[in-house]
Amino acid sequence: MTGKTQRTGRTQGNVGRQVRVSTTDDSTQLLEMAVGLHRAGELARARALYEQIIERDPGHADALQFLGLACFQGGDGEQAVALIRRAIAQKPRVAPYHDNLGSVLESTGALDEALDAYLEATRLSGEDAERSFNMGVVLNRLGRHVEAEMAYRKAIDLAPGDGGFHYNLANLLKAEGRLEEAVGHYQHAVDSEQESADARNNLGNTLQALGRLDEAILAYSGALKVRPNDINAHCNLANVLLDLNRWNEADDVIEQVIAENPLHVAAHSALSKVCIRLHRTSAAIGICRKAIAEDADVADPHCNLGLALRQARDIPGAIEALQTAIRINPAFAEAHNSLGIVYMDGGDTVHALECFREALKLDPKVAAAWLNMSRARRFSEQDLPEISRIEGLLEEGDLPDEGRINLHFALGKMFDDCAAYDKAFEHFREANRYKSQHVRLDAEHDRRWVAKFLEAFTPAYFGSHAGLGDPSERQVFIVGMPRSGTTLVEQILASHPQVYGADELTTIADIAYTVEKRGTGTAKYPENIPSLDDSALQWGARHYLDHLQTIDTQAVRVTDKMPSNFFHLGLIAVMLPRVRIIHCRRDAMDVCLSNFVQKFAEGHHYSYDLSDTATYYRGYEQVMAHWRQVLPIQMFEVQYEELVEDQERISRALIDYIDLDWDDRCLTFHETKRTVRTASNWQVRQPIFKTARKRWKNYEKHLAGLRTELGYVEDAQGRAGTGSLSEIKRNLTP
Repeated sequence: MTGKTQRTGRTQGNVGRQVRVSTTDDSTQLLEMAVGLHRAGELARARALYEQIIERDPGHADALQFLGLACFQGGDGEQAVALIRRAIAQKPRVAPYHDNLGSVLESTGALDEALDAYLEATRLSGEDAERSFNMGVVLNRLGRHVEAEMAYRKAIDLAPGDGGFHYNLANLLKAEGRLEEAVGHYQHAVDSEQESADARNNLGNTLQALGRLDEAILAYSGALKVRPNDINAHCNLANVLLDLNRWNEADDVIEQVIAENPLHVAAHSALSKVCIRLHRTSAAIGICRKAIAEDADVADPHCNLGLALRQARDIPGAIEALQTAIRINPAFAEAHNSLGIVYMDGGDTVHALECFREALKLDPKVAAAWLNMSRARRFSEQDLPEISRIEGLLEEGDLPDEGRINLHFALGKMFDDCAAYDKAFEHFREANRYKSQHVRLDAEHDRRWVAKFLEAFTPAYFGSHAGLGDPSERQVFIVGMPRSGTTLVEQILASHPQVYGADELTTIADIAYTVEKRGTGTAKYPENIPSLDDSALQWGARHYLDHLQTIDTQAVRVTDKMPSNFFHLGLIAVMLPRVRIIHCRRDAMDVCLSNFVQKFAEGHHYSYDLSDTATYYRGYEQVMAHWRQVLPIQMFEVQYEELVEDQERISRALIDYIDLDWDDRCLTFHETKRTVRTASNWQVRQPIFKTARKRWKNYEKHLAGLRTELGYVEDAQGRAGTGSLSEIKRNLTP
């Protein structure tokens, strides 16, 4: 989130309004002429007349003071200070001289001297709203936030209608995590200064942090009405739309920014970050490189470039960019944390942990680094001092919700490692309570969404589109509920020398929403499927295969393990009729719990409430049952519990299914060096452990509601009663 965070102090000179011209000799006329020119913005001519007066009378206080202001406006702060001090030496009891001296000193960074000047002005003339505001600015810059708040509040008491006073107080409150208070003062600023885009932008940022997302949209939209080309407001609006899962609208916002401001660098940080969220990787890389070309000595664009290159699967490039950011600014905690994430992707846990620790050494409140460190290793009772540090941060009370969410998830993972399951669940529940205040599943929308797939993809539809798509056999899709073993299955397959593991690709979802625009009428995907012409589906197939070529050109098979592609299997089957689909299944209680205890980077709004997770799971089962009945292709179904129990048998069946010869390296998948960017990137580099089976039993007393909503029943062997687990392959051709 971006927005201006501070309004600087104001000079009280205003060219003659605050200081009455007091000369009675023939310099009066010259001074009045100079002041007139000064007010008209003709600084050079005004300065010449001021200097003429001072040449005649070196002790002329008014001319000295005005000349100082003119120098200040011309960018010469040092000369301005000297001239105003000379004026004060002549007339030490004129309060506005001290006020203006304070403003000029503040602009040059001489903060303690500036504060002294304001205090002297107050001693001479009493309380003044502008002066109290300026003192607040200086005190805030000095880190004396309590006194700064008092000064801002005094200014508001004296002039409650000044929006700028409320704006600065709101910024201070927001920085201290007092978000509800900040909202009130931002609203005052907006009401007082209708043309203030900055106040609206920061109001939106604060509302977004509070989870009041619809109100945040209104604030950002208001900022854009005032300043239509404000890139920061566009980026902020796109971010909140993403938080609401309104991806198409967010994409439209950023499309407009990029179209109107090609490679614009004025707000490169915000724009590149939202492009990364939207998987507009090429655009993000271009924005960062343009910013670096203009000024290579700024750390932020190098950091953002590293994140974009990570998304592009260029791990060496990402590491180089992030290391450059750190060389430029060794105290850049965010860059250290991001570098740790990239090392984790590449399997370098040792260096990853070093980076997370360095980020926390620089700033212990980088909550994301605590979460990332919790995921990078197992914890034990020996780590209790570290756990206590996180608990202490939560008790401080000045963290935004996102920080609290990260810390609670981190503590949940750590206590789970220590087998302190009640404490672990307490923290998982708190993390999800905060998160669900921001995002929740729309259960009714989810039910309608599922129904639309069942209505659109019928046996008759597949019959009328037989033989339409591309005959390629290169693609292998791995689908299922998140946390169902998709990463493990891909790691096993990618350990084969003829398989490239492409991780989670958004390409199919992108195609689905692109072909939406190619149908007749106004129907949206998947309702528009019957209206799509053959060329749209053929374009989708070519686009997907072309994208695979940009990722890898050598492998016989390329896996795409985006779990949510289970929704799109109908579209996939028509575009790529010789596709291989591996469906990963897992015990319903275990997979729902595993979603609940995991903080996902984006989306997965269902996962932050157990009831929502059960609703989503039931929809997933309904969709998969439909595909089993209607898809004209073979689908391989693997049960996670069977895979961990008998890895070799299932692994051999998987390799046979994708029509490759067996390779023993598939049994030592944890030794395979490749990039894994999902939440399971640490686990898949360990040998298979069976402790994840029936993990829900550790939390059973907390999960009665989930069990009821799922209708969960175990058979005599303690397995979920949701169908045969021993059946590995089904021929789904009708």
